[in-house]
Amino acid sequence: MSGATMRFDTSKFEKFALSLGADVQYQSVEFVGQQVNDLKQASLAEVPTVTGALAGSIYTEVAAGVHGATGEVGYGGRGNVNPVTGAPVDSYIMGVHEDLDASHPNGKAKFLEDPARKLAEQYDEKVAITLFKAIDKYQGG
Repeated sequence: MSGATMRFDTSKFEKFALSLGADVQYQSVEFVGQQVNDLKQASLAEVPTVTGALAGSIYTEVAAGVHGATGEVGYGGRGNVNPVTGAPVDSYIMGVHEDLDASHPNGKAKFLEDPARKLAEQYDEKVAITLFKAIDKYQGG
């Protein structure tokens, strides 16, 4: 072969991208799981706990999907019943969460929304840190 030739080989890049992709997927599930747990703990610290039924109805879900991980923290929806009144938690959860004028011996309204908003302020930074850790791990750092 005569003349000047420049050959490009993307095999190292492809290996890096595939490895990074698998690690980022794993890291995203771990990341979402940690965010879900952080929100759960922060919310439980603020939920009114007269009988414990509302706090006992908390649930979390984390799932890996094709395009990333998803997570959910919620209350009710699982058939929980207040042991004192016999009322389904679902029948009063929205009132307890939304009524800013209600007085609670402990806890407060917006027990899920307020912690979620506070944690959301740190979300972008946490995503970046998680991504950089995955890249650093691949590069042997």
